[in-house]
Amino acid sequence: MGFPYIPFVSKRARPPSFRPGWLAFAQDEQGLRWLHMVHEPGEKPRVLAWESLPASNDIVLQVRATALAGKLKRHRCLAVLKSDEYQIVQAELPPVSPEELRQALRWSIRESVDYPVEDVGADYLEVPFDKSRGGASRSAYVVCARRSTLNRYVAAFASVKARLHVCDVPETAHRNLAALCGVEGKGVALLGVMPGYCLLTFTLDGELCLARRIEIGLDAMLAADVAQRTQQFDRILLEVQRSLDAFERQFHFASLSRLLVSPLPDKVDLMPFLVDNLEQKVESLDLDEIIDFSAVPDLAQPGQLAACLALLGAALRSEDAIEVA
Repeated sequence: MGFPYIPFVSKRARPPSFRPGWLAFAQDEQGLRWLHMVHEPGEKPRVLAWESLPASNDIVLQVRATALAGKLKRHRCLAVLKSDEYQIVQAELPPVSPEELRQALRWSIRESVDYPVEDVGADYLEVPFDKSRGGASRSAYVVCARRSTLNRYVAAFASVKARLHVCDVPETAHRNLAALCGVEGKGVALLGVMPGYCLLTFTLDGELCLARRIEIGLDAMLAADVAQRTQQFDRILLEVQRSLDAFERQFHFASLSRLLVSPLPDKVDLMPFLVDNLEQKVESLDLDEIIDFSAVPDLAQPGQLAACLALLGAALRSEDAIEVA
């Protein structure tokens, strides 16, 4: 499970010296977090270790701090990019061979990025389509980032003699979580409430259909008074309604089974608000049902889960996924 975002890729077997699973790394204004997850076939994914460290503008120092705690050299490592380090552009699939597709898509989005196409690192996801009508997908989501940004991450891990295998993004991480809760042939929406923003994704049979970022996060909700929080909830509701309508229009061939909301502290009663104001079935995402936190019980708290939601999803990728070369 998972998508090999970010370019320059080649398939490699996991060296015997590497521990099973992924060590996932993410950093933002709130700090740095890492976790080690193992997902054996047919078993519940297990988080074996995790840690939260203070924020720093120096990614090398952050990676070195993680190396001391997480022993990076022994793990397959992945980094989740920050929201200002990448963008997602929808593009028509050009009529070229599969081998030429990634390169062709890079050129097709050159007007949508503000840096030279030679500096674009990109990969793509085909947009789901109505398979009952035959044919193939006509468009793709192109995930792009500056090569210099990707190289900075690679160099930071190399500085501690570790290897960064994958760069990922929150949208596909959320897709991985939603895929564990999906119903075949039906879509599932996931509203992930994280410290700095909300991310709403729509997934169909493990494929990403839509993603919407809402610039209201858990930190803002916790800091708001009753009136402010009501306004925040109203804005989130409006964005969710618009997104539900967009999914229905664009993916009319697939009904939506439910909207899942990530765990929240009791003080933030967004879940009952959405239940009362949406016709769509709304349920809480019970991460304990799909992930084993028995080795890290302190992680299984709503506030911690909010900060680690993208990490948890990213670490669900399969171990034979394509790697950063």
